[in-house]
Amino acid sequence: MSRPTAYSHPVSECPIDLDLSKNEGQPPSVSLLSNISNESSLVSRYPETSALRESIRELYGVETDQVLVTAGADDALFRCFLAHMGPGRNAVATYPSFVMIPRYADQVGGRLVEVPWWQGAFPVEAVIDAISDDTDLVFVVSPNNPTGGVIDEAALGELAARARLLVLDAVYEDFAEHGLTRAALEMENVVIIRTLSKAWGLAGLRVGYVLGSTELVTELAAYGNPYSVSGLSASLAIARLNDRDEVAEFIGNVRSQRDTLAGILDSHGIITLPSQANFLLARFDAAEWVLSAAASLGVALRRFPDRPGLGDYLRITLPGDQPRFERLVHTLLSAVAPEALLFDLDGVLADVADSRVTAVVETAASVGVDGLGGLEPREEALVDSTMLERWAEMLPIGVVTGRPKSDAEEFLARFGMLDSISALVTREDARSKPDSAPIRLALERLGVDRAWMVGGTPDDVAAARGAGVVPIGVVAPGDDPNRSRQSLGGTARILGSVSELEGLLS
Repeated sequence: MSRPTAYSHPVSECPIDLDLSKNEGQPPSVSLLSNISNESSLVSRYPETSALRESIRELYGVETDQVLVTAGADDALFRCFLAHMGPGRNAVATYPSFVMIPRYADQVGGRLVEVPWWQGAFPVEAVIDAISDDTDLVFVVSPNNPTGGVIDEAALGELAARARLLVLDAVYEDFAEHGLTRAALEMENVVIIRTLSKAWGLAGLRVGYVLGSTELVTELAAYGNPYSVSGLSASLAIARLNDRDEVAEFIGNVRSQRDTLAGILDSHGIITLPSQANFLLARFDAAEWVLSAAASLGVALRRFPDRPGLGDYLRITLPGDQPRFERLVHTLLSAVAPEALLFDLDGVLADVADSRVTAVVETAASVGVDGLGGLEPREEALVDSTMLERWAEMLPIGVVTGRPKSDAEEFLARFGMLDSISALVTREDARSKPDSAPIRLALERLGVDRAWMVGGTPDDVAAARGAGVVPIGVVAPGDDPNRSRQSLGGTARILGSVSELEGLLS
């Protein structure tokens, strides 16, 4: 048994306000909290979950002693390992699947045998062939995490007939077209793990439960901690279970968005695996770029760089409501299919490293002097005009600068860039960055919705984000690279020079 490490979820360096990396459900309305306003004893007494067990029992038409309330589905899963597996024994599961299964197998000193299952029909025969005399547990995650695939009832029954104990992890079943919980309850050696974290939107309360025969549920109750679910969580869970209409609407929205997003991505050549969960697993040519580009716009997705075969995939949770779904679609398409390129001028296309020149230019402009006089020749271009022309053949180019129009046009013309620029937004046209107005104006003039913005200042980054444009930072000549990387935090990528954009575009 290897020494275990603490579970950790990837944390983005970008400010995130739409986290679609954890498969969490839509939060319930604030009115749910009114159910505990007059129950102060919930925090002073040890919790009692019998009422919650009764509510769950009614959902499935089972006996109360066939229900075990747990601290989320993870607690239920770990109890299965504690009760039924030990050193020298093994469990069988598919790969890729829920990341905690191999962790728990290792923690109890067992070995996990994994059978490949990426898409299509569940590999029943291969899983059965993997079962040996040393196999104590067989795990089926359906819909599977992270692929979204499902097993059918016939395959589940066939597998149950060959397993000592079959654990059906059905935490995403609410989103599937056809559920298996009721059928699995008829199989004596199957336990079903469910949760209120996903479709029911209560991930923060940590409420899960196990369904199965009285004998199996009683056995699992003997393992793990007592009082695993707080009284507050249990009370809120009961109230949430009575609000099924809101949950049903959310589930319907997720199913619709799942199909819509799969179609949109497919139209852009992006493969998604068939899913019955509240997420899609999509394969990208540049998954790391898409992950960072989405994060730069405040949207967190999930990548699995350390899991074999998953490095090119991103798991994308469907948000369930239309405004956030539209934002997700805009973010993904901005990353993989921009319609334009935007550039700042100073420090990006123009080398203004000499701070004295920059200071004179800014001072002159502040008192209404548009021309730079003899200072112009001291500027240098940071991008070759032929390279800019090549980029312009790929995407229309806009320049967004705080310079006066005459100065900007003079510089671009002097270095042969002006003909490659389809839109020029200058000081006279809109409020200055970090306001997003000049970026939005550039998009309007170009007639596009999606773009990348290359800039060298925090104001560029803020303006781009505010306009829903992917911000890309660049270290200006003469600037300290480490200091620039700190000031340009929140960008999708920081380039050492503008010419490195060529690699992203290719």
